[in-house]
Amino acid sequence: MAQATAKNDAGGTARGPLVRTMPWGQAVRWQLPVLMANAQIRFAKQLQELLTAQGVKIGHSRVHELVTQAPTRLTVEVQFALCRIFDCTPSDLWLDLGQVATDHEPDPAARQRLRGAKVVRAGEFL
Repeated sequence: MAQATAKNDAGGTARGPLVRTMPWGQAVRWQLPVLMANAQIRFAKQLQELLTAQGVKIGHSRVHELVTQAPTRLTVEVQFALCRIFDCTPSDLWLDLGQVATDHEPDPAARQRLRGAKVVRAGEFL
C-alpha cells in the first residue's frame, strides 16, 4: 500500500496506514483508533467481542487490520456495527483531509469508468 500524504489540522504532514488518498486526490483518515481511545477500548480483542455482541462474526486478524490501517473495503454490516458501538455516524469513521497534491495526475480513464458504472440494486444480477 502506498503511503499517503496530507495536511492535518495542525498544519503538519500526516502519513501512514490510517490515511487513504483517493484516485482523484482527496485524502481521508480512518478514525477507528481515535474512537476506540475515546471509548477506552485498548485492544482489538475487546473490539472483536463488542462486534460479536452486535452479531458480526469477524476474525481477530481482520479486526486487528481495521484498528491498524484504513480499510480498502468495509461491509455495511461492520460499518453500522461500529457506529452502534461508538454511538456515531458513518461519516464519523472518516476524517476528510481535503485535496492533497498527488505524485501523478489522477487517471482520466478511472474517472470515466466511475461515471459509466452501472448501479446494481440488492437482488439484481450483473
